[in-house]
Amino acid sequence: MKVRNLLFGTMIACAFVACSNDDDPISGGGENNGDGKTYVEVNAKSAITKAAADEAITSLTLIVADNSGKIEAIADNASEKGNGSLSRKASVTPGQKKVIMLANVTVAESYIGKNLSAVAALTNDITSETDGNLSMNSVVYDIIVKANATTYLGYSGTTSASEVYLTDAPNDGVKLYRNVAKVVLNTIKVTEELGAGNSQYPNAKLDVKSVYIANAKNKTSLLPVDFSEWGETQVSSDFSWLAGLSTIVESGEGIKFKVEEVQNATGAYLAAYDNKSISATGETTTFDKSFYVYENLNTSASNAAAKTLLVIKGDFSYDAWDATAEKVSRVTESDRYYTIAIGRTGFEQGFSLPDNFKTLRGGAEGVNGAAVNNAFDVLRNLQYNISLTVKGMGYKTPGGESDKQVLDVQVQVVPFGYVNQDVEIE
Repeated sequence: MKVRNLLFGTMIACAFVACSNDDDPISGGGENNGDGKTYVEVNAKSAITKAAADEAITSLTLIVADNSGKIEAIADNASEKGNGSLSRKASVTPGQKKVIMLANVTVAESYIGKNLSAVAALTNDITSETDGNLSMNSVVYDIIVKANATTYLGYSGTTSASEVYLTDAPNDGVKLYRNVAKVVLNTIKVTEELGAGNSQYPNAKLDVKSVYIANAKNKTSLLPVDFSEWGETQVSSDFSWLAGLSTIVESGEGIKFKVEEVQNATGAYLAAYDNKSISATGETTTFDKSFYVYENLNTSASNAAAKTLLVIKGDFSYDAWDATAEKVSRVTESDRYYTIAIGRTGFEQGFSLPDNFKTLRGGAEGVNGAAVNNAFDVLRNLQYNISLTVKGMGYKTPGGESDKQVLDVQVQVVPFGYVNQDVEIE
């Protein structure tokens, strides 16, 4: 592939569905229902103590509604646990029901009697999304609850007169999907390889001054408005743009990405580290900095160019011949920007969705204008791992420059839902 202009980025988008680590053995229910009441018990698929921090569950809420969507029960405390630590159990009336599980968020009992759409209208703030406390939701399941029995969802077992085991969900727990995406800057490398216009930067060095996120939404819906599995939870109104560094609105013909004015800057979007100098020695500098961001799929005229960005700011220097002094001198280009639009930069047709996600959103139409089974931009519950190779002096502004160049992309699907993306930009 041709090297074009300033950076070579490797971005990996991977699904990170919360999944069971068998922290607490689940016997499959098995509780004898001898009180003549009707219960529904749901087991969630995640782990509490053995899982990674982004899989942990500190609170769990079961919501049960009737077939019209009217909420009948909300179970969210320890006394409503079922047979496993990741289950909730509620006393309900028999018949057709809609059930959903939420993690690391709470819904007040005052919502009993309201419609599920009222819960879908609730939002969460990014400041509450921290390791061990990431908000999650399941699909809304349509089930039938048997009278005078316990109906189990997300368990394995043998149905009897007092116990009914449904097969609507995996038997090791219903799947929970995070409302955040995870953006990880893994490494940065500087190279002396030929850049745009066959130019070269001898003894190139990048002094990284800051790494931050721009154009991040501060709110998310608690669950998809259509109650679907891994459905869209982005908000399109009544939100603020956040960034690690306050910026002004950028406009003009030469700007590629609109950088929104930050209304509420947050330190969580500015990576903390000692400033690093990266020389063109062939070595790769590890950063391993991660950020949680909400979905951003805006296509409206006012926000279409406001993509969620990972921005690396630094001073780029190199050796150049000084004709006046007749010697080699050091040239420093201060405050240069290396900007990556998450899920967008380098993807001409979009990035390929992990196999187990392709049928959940987009499908034959793709997501956000992408090709079949592909997607653009920031989608929740995906992880974007980025390695950057700098080949030039970057942009003058965080918004980059006009996209006049050709983007060459190689996408390879490998096991466990990873998508390897190699990008060259001229």
